Amino acid sequence: MKEHIGEHIAIYRKKAGLTQEQLAEKMNVTAQAVSKWENGLTCPDLDSVARLAGFLGVTVEQLIHGDAAVPAVQVVETPRVGKRVLCIRVQAKGSVPANVIVRFPVELILKAYETGCLESLVGDEAPFVEQAVEMIRQGAVGSLVDVETEDTFVKIEVVEV
Repeated sequence: MKEHIGEHIAIYRKKAGLTQEQLAEKMNVTAQAVSKWENGLTCPDLDSVARLAGFLGVTVEQLIHGDAAVPAVQVVETPRVGKRVLCIRVQAKGSVPANVIVRFPVELILKAYETGCLESLVGDEAPFVEQAVEMIRQGAVGSLVDVETEDTFVKIEVVEV
């Protein structure tokens, strides 16, 4: 059976160590409102979902879909950085959809970032790669950044080869 947002609210509220009353106070609603959300009788409005996520220390995506929404990122010891590849997947939407995947050795990405040449290497995707640089330095492997706009979807991922 598919979980609903109320079940996720309850899970994350308990993980945060809050009672329904404490969460209600933070949200400026009644404890009964929180109870109704958690039992699936009503749903919080969109503004409340964003505030709830903030109070519970999770993303809106996690609040709606649960922990399954969290990309699997793991930290792997850095001596193997030479065996890692940064993949940039760009999917263009529209009348002529396109799917482009570009792969770069992680060492090259880090060197380009340090020398200020990242944009010349990866082009328009440089801001997204910059968001992931610190995670890459720490040894993160997996899906690091997903960005969806009206006409494109960009996924930045590090894989071991």
